Amino acid sequence: MKRSILSLTAFFLLVCVSMAQAKESKAVQKAREAVANAAPDDWMTYAKSAEVLLNKNTSLNDVAEWLDKSMAIKESSFNLELKGDYYMATNLPKKAMEFYIKSMQMGKEENEYYNPLDVQDKIRQAQASI
Repeated sequence: MKRSILSLTAFFLLVCVSMAQAKESKAVQKAREAVANAAPDDWMTYAKSAEVLLNKNTSLNDVAEWLDKSMAIKESSFNLELKGDYYMATNLPKKAMEFYIKSMQMGKEENEYYNPLDVQDKIRQAQASI
């Protein structure tokens, strides 16, 4: 009886993990397709695709590459903040703080109604991680 329950539990976990990996790979695949089809000056597609992978905490090498390309085309508060998120995900809180601060400064330049509260929270989290 115990073996049956253990076997059933193991099977269920295997199915759940497989389903999660399939969903993840679809998101990764869509992000890669978006980047492959992006116009040379489309900084936002690179940034949003990097955000998808970053939120799933997967393919961080692609995240770094895509954010670098996005920022090379146009620096914005959005891609600078994502670069900070990338550095937090890779355990580099000092680098993350640099990009969060740049993001806040850029946000204020881009929009007089910019609200830095989320980024300020991220800066506090990065400081606490140092």
